Order: sequence, then C-alpha cells, then structure tokens
Amino acid sequence: MNTNKLFNMKTIYTIILFLVVIPFSKMYAQDVIVLKSGDEISAVVNEIGIDVIKYKKFDNQTGPIYNVEKSQVFMIKYQNGTKDVFNQVPENKVAENKVAEVAPKLDIPPLPPQPLSYSLGVKLNGNRLEPQQVRNLYVNHNEALQLYNKGAGLQTFAGVCSWLEIGMLLLTGYASGHVPEGSSKQIVTIRGLSIIGTMMVVGVTCNITGHSKQRQSVERYNADILK
Repeated sequence: MNTNKLFNMKTIYTIILFLVVIPFSKMYAQDVIVLKSGDEISAVVNEIGIDVIKYKKFDNQTGPIYNVEKSQVFMIKYQNGTKDVFNQVPENKVAENKVAEVAPKLDIPPLPPQPLSYSLGVKLNGNRLEPQQVRNLYVNHNEALQLYNKGAGLQTFAGVCSWLEIGMLLLTGYASGHVPEGSSKQIVTIRGLSIIGTMMVVGVTCNITGHSKQRQSVERYNADILK
C-alpha cells in the first residue's frame, strides 16, 4: 500500500515537473536578433540570406514572416547559445583591400595648361571664366595676375562712375527744376552736365584700360605656359 502511494506520488511530481519545465523551456527557446542600433528582437530565425534575414516574432510564431536587412544586424544569439556576428568585413572585401595596398600607384602626369583667349572677358576653350577661376589659373604667374587685378580694379571704378553719372543726372534735373528761370538755372545745368561729362570720360577710359590690362594678362599667361 505504501509502495503504491509512493509510486503515485512520484508519478504526480513527474507530471507536474513536466508541465512546468516544458513551457518554461519554450519561454527561453528563442533567438535574439541584436541590431546595430542596440535594439533586440525576440524571434525565431527562419532563414539567413545574402542581404536579408527572415524571422517570425517569438510571441507570434504562427504569424507572418518578417524581413530585416542584414546590414542593420550586428549579431544573432541562438537559443542553443551559439552566435552569428555580422560586422566582419567580407573575405572578398579584405582581398580587395590587400590588392589595393599591394598594387603599385600609377603616377599620372597632370594635363598641360591650356592657352586662354580674351573677348570682353578671359575665356578657356571659348567659355568665359569667372574672376576667381582666372586668379586660380594665374596663381603661379605673378605678372599676369597683377595685370588682371589692375584691369579688374579699373573696370570696377568704371562701374562706380556709371552709377555716379546716373545720380548726378538726377540731381541736376532736380536742381534745375527748383531754381528760378535765369542765369542761376543755366549755371546749375551747365555745371551738372559738365560733371556728368567728366565722369563719362573717366569711366569709359577706365573701362577701356581695364580690358586692355586683362588682355595683356592673357598674353602674358600664354607666353609663360608656352615657354
């Protein structure tokens, strides 16, 4: 009788242990996908492809299959304790890097400088260059650079003269309209027009001289590169 009771108690304990351990073991029988962002996904990994890892969510194993880019995954920790780490450089990439290190570097000579032309601006192969581009080309040609900068300064002053002419013309017209008829009005008009005429002469002279200086800079540059 006691033996039967002991046997029955062992059987009951065994069944209880079985019912407790199996679900408990399933609770931890999961794969963990560790992303490079630090996030972890509790999953059951189905497939590891070249670019994508396919898995099901551990808490919904009868649900859909999800994909995660392999490039986003740092590591997979499997339920049996093993790991797969995906941050290593592929062997073919390592080989490429080694080949690049061993391969001799080819010294390719720079292209020879091209001659410039001038037509209301410095041009290279028919395309007008911006002032900074010209200065970059002239960086090792001091005489050409000085001529170009002088020409640019004269052209800038010519532009200022043009604006002063417009301002003086407006001022002369305003003054003439507010001066009574007579000699005073004529004097104001004559002086205003005289100043405007002087500015026009100075502006045109500076503009022409500026273009001449820049044309000389092109000639000097071309002479330097053809030596």
